[in-house]
Amino acid sequence: MTVRLFILRHGNTFDRGDVVTRVGGRTDLPLSVSGRAQAEALARHFAATPFASARSGPLKRTRETAGAILAAQATPPELTTDLFLREIDYGPDENRPE
Repeated sequence: MTVRLFILRHGNTFDRGDVVTRVGGRTDLPLSVSGRAQAEALARHFAATPFASARSGPLKRTRETAGAILAAQATPPELTTDLFLREIDYGPDENRPE
């Protein structure tokens, strides 16, 4: 039996013209307009690929990306949120401009 593992990154959290900040584990931003489009593109790409399980970090942007992909599945698995998938903490630089 072959097992395939897909590791995906969330979509964009900033759009053109936005002030980009250093976003890590403490800044819980949702996907931007372009990030939602990226998540929908991933959903179309993986629509015919059945998943046995799905895991996501706890932040909105990661759950929204995973949720869009799973919504396109014929029989999606339940999304499990794992804290160990949280992003890096930038400390005092968190949410400050690059």
